[in-house]
Amino acid sequence: MLRLARGMRVFTALAALLLLLPAACTAQSESPQAEQTTASSTIKERAFSVAGVSGFDPPWIEFATRDRGYALFTSCGPDSCQAVLFSTDDGARTWKGRKHPQPVARNQQMYVTGADDVVLLAEPGAWYVSRDGAVSWQRFAYAEGVLPPGYPMGDGGRFYVDDSGKIRDSTDRAARFAPAPRGATLLSNAPDGSLWLAGQRDGLTVTWIGQSGPDSWQPVAVPQQGRPVLRARVAISADGKDTWLVAEPEPLERSGGTARARGSVLKATGLPLIWLFHHHSWVPVTTAGMYENPTWSYSATPAGGGLLLVSGPDGLTFLRDRVVATAAQPVLGWVGQLRDGTLAGRAAHGNAVYVSSGTGAAREWTKVVLSGA
Repeated sequence: MLRLARGMRVFTALAALLLLLPAACTAQSESPQAEQTTASSTIKERAFSVAGVSGFDPPWIEFATRDRGYALFTSCGPDSCQAVLFSTDDGARTWKGRKHPQPVARNQQMYVTGADDVVLLAEPGAWYVSRDGAVSWQRFAYAEGVLPPGYPMGDGGRFYVDDSGKIRDSTDRAARFAPAPRGATLLSNAPDGSLWLAGQRDGLTVTWIGQSGPDSWQPVAVPQQGRPVLRARVAISADGKDTWLVAEPEPLERSGGTARARGSVLKATGLPLIWLFHHHSWVPVTTAGMYENPTWSYSATPAGGGLLLVSGPDGLTFLRDRVVATAAQPVLGWVGQLRDGTLAGRAAHGNAVYVSSGTGAAREWTKVVLSGA
């Protein structure tokens, strides 16, 4: 889910080919630098110009899969915003105009939740939900604090934790389950149907696994890494082969900067704390060898192939049980994993959005530039 605010600048997409050499096990027994390699980076640009949006702000672009993406152009005045919608089915090689159900409203927002699933907000009039790739729309009256069916919650999977700490089923809003354990704030849906809860309790990272549905949770102990945390989440690779725990620690510097990621303003916290789920327990992963900038909002996502990708001020870092590969480009302010395993990210500086297919560090990145004519 990426949120479009009034006047927000464009985010497009970019890519690079990254190569990785195998790494050994146990970071504790060898130097963290022992098997680190420099991943090569090749940037391919894909530019396209669309008609009918001359004078509009740069678009908000969001991909659901490697090939399917949507772009919303807006032009805002003192009292209203005009919106124009486009979609691509071929990885941004071409773009097709789509009819916006309410092109003039006080505020326009777009949420992409699947290849064919798009939610538009034309505030304060109505929500519009499409299940067929922005061809047709179902209208839901807008009401403060009321979200429409199809609005993305949690990690976009079936179950999530709401703001009151209750576990909900996105396919059955009437379903009721036992409240989440104290401290649990984020629920992750694994490809095999198992569920994870993560959060913090008194500054300590805590997790639970649910293998029999959202009413039965088993705590999984987390060996703490010395710093109190603000929040934590379990991140699972698209193929379900590796499971990571990523925690944001308390900021090293209270005066650190902020960054925008998926519509939210995130406080810079420095390097994340990372664990890999191995042999039914969490194993700490060292970030030794990575430069820590306390004013940077780091981002991490599974990259497949047993690797976790961390974006930072020096580019990309791939970890297994330690740092195993780095790439100077692209420099991303946020990176995440789409349902099909494609990685999508935003430039730390400027308006680019990056998309990348592949597994591990052996992947191709593509920069997509969409402009109005």
